[in-house]
Order: sequence, then structure tokens, then C-alpha cells
Amino acid sequence: MRRLAVTLLIGLTAVSCSGAAKTPSGHTAATRAASVGEKVGLPGGDSVKVYSYAPDISPSNPFSKAQPGTSFSAIDVDGCAGGQRRDAGVVNPFEFTLLMPDGSRVQTSIPVKDPGLNVVPLDPGACIRGFVTFETPSGATPKAVVLEAGGTTVTWRVRPS
Repeated sequence: MRRLAVTLLIGLTAVSCSGAAKTPSGHTAATRAASVGEKVGLPGGDSVKVYSYAPDISPSNPFSKAQPGTSFSAIDVDGCAGGQRRDAGVVNPFEFTLLMPDGSRVQTSIPVKDPGLNVVPLDPGACIRGFVTFETPSGATPKAVVLEAGGTTVTWRVRPS
């Protein structure tokens, strides 16, 4: 009897640990990797491209100042709608983070480089392009740009400058 209980426990554990991760909406989570400059397809036919990462940018507004020990950096991003209208846009700038060499994350900051990436409705095939700003530790270069949206995680490797 004890052997049967152990066998059932092992079987239940194996079933509960197998399979792909699910999002709160029940969709399967996906992870994709690319290098800065590569376009990545998302579920539903949408796509996102991080064109570049720029450290130590000058703000478009001369009144924007980075905190001591940090500087503004930005990514140049575009998102394109696939086969259906996107009322909430394809990407939200606040879905991006920078993955630093020590494993920490830098969150999106207030936009300081024009044009900022905006969340706007997009018709099928339409695209929007803009900058997403970060306040990065001075002199530090991230390992990657990370987008986490709709159960999909995309990581673009940043080449050291």
C-alpha cells in the first residue's frame, strides 16, 4: 500500500511539473531571444523590433535631469500590428526593462527623447516607432533589453559599445 501511495505521489508530481507555463488568461507563455536590430514576431502576427540601444543620451527637454550617479539611455523601438486592429497598441513602453550584468533590472523612466514610444490604436499592418527611456547607472551597459507582454518575453542582446 505504501508503494502505491509513493508511486501515485511521484506520478502526480510529474504531471503537475510538466508542460509550458500558463499566463493568467490561460495562454501558453513564450520566450524568444534576438539581438538588437532583429525584428521578432509575436503571437497574433504582431511584431516588435529594437533598432538600437543608446547610452548617455541628451534629453530633448533641457529641464530633464538624471539623478546623481545615473544617465539617461534609450532604445529605439517599433511595433507593428498583425492581422487585426490593436486598440491598445502593440507594445507599451512600460513593458520594457533593461537587464543589467549583475542580474538587476532597470525600469522604464519618463520619456526624455523625442519622439517617445506611445500607446496608440493601430490598424492591421500599421506600425509605430519611438524611443523608450531608462535612467541607467552611469557607465553601465545592459546585457539585454527585455519586453514582457501578453505572456511573451522577448530578450534582445545588447552588444557592448
